[in-house]
Amino acid sequence: MNNQAATLWKKATNELLKVELQTHHPFRYVALNTHSDFPECRWVVTRAINDNYHFLFYTDSRAPKVRQILENEKVGITCYHPELKLQIRIKGLAQVIQSGPLFEQHLAVAKNHPTDYTSIHAPGTELAGPAVHKEDLDFSLICVMPIAFDVLLLNSGGHLRAQYKYAKDEWTGFLVTP
Repeated sequence: MNNQAATLWKKATNELLKVELQTHHPFRYVALNTHSDFPECRWVVTRAINDNYHFLFYTDSRAPKVRQILENEKVGITCYHPELKLQIRIKGLAQVIQSGPLFEQHLAVAKNHPTDYTSIHAPGTELAGPAVHKEDLDFSLICVMPIAFDVLLLNSGGHLRAQYKYAKDEWTGFLVTP
């Protein structure tokens, strides 16, 4: 990896790892893209990003994105930091987690916001009146494991863009035309 690509990688990954420490970080809200008959894109809240840059999101287990991920694990994530003018596009493989220690850890947090996961109707259902809630949670955890990054730094003096791929237990990257 050349110096500019390495510097851009460090800048991008440092910002990603700030998400858990800074609740108002711009990468806290990202666009998650899945596939259906057409591409589906929605804003989601980043709940965690680990040292391997795996993203964790919460969702209602009846949401269309759960079915879409179960049918096609390939997803995209787009992050943008307006102050730094830094865009990160990620290709990854998503997994729906509904049991195990990681699930239980995050379920405990989700229980603090029960109205997010207790509607008697699935997300997207037409309502005749106000939403009605039940006791039990319809909660799932989504984990996205990145396989490629496309990082763009906008700058009036010249944009800088690089692509990175994960292979043989390391990230490698190279500059590309912005």
